[in-house]
Amino acid sequence: MAAAQTPAEMPDLIAATGVKGVSGFVLKADYLKSEPDFKSPEEAVAWQKQLDSGLVLRIPVYDISGLNKVDTFEFSPTRDTE
Repeated sequence: MAAAQTPAEMPDLIAATGVKGVSGFVLKADYLKSEPDFKSPEEAVAWQKQLDSGLVLRIPVYDISGLNKVDTFEFSPTRDTE
């Protein structure tokens, strides 16, 4: 299966391995919530500064049911350079 090209094409559960090494799934909704919705240019600049300083985001890793948290997934967002 090809990788999703848009958020609408992403599955609701995305395979991930947490920081403790437990495999499970992150919820698409949790992952997408990590994307900022800037209300001003100042908020965008502040976000860029956080990215430059090594910002790490954390979201829960769930079992296959999507209900039971089994670990935490950490990732660093990247700048969209397009």
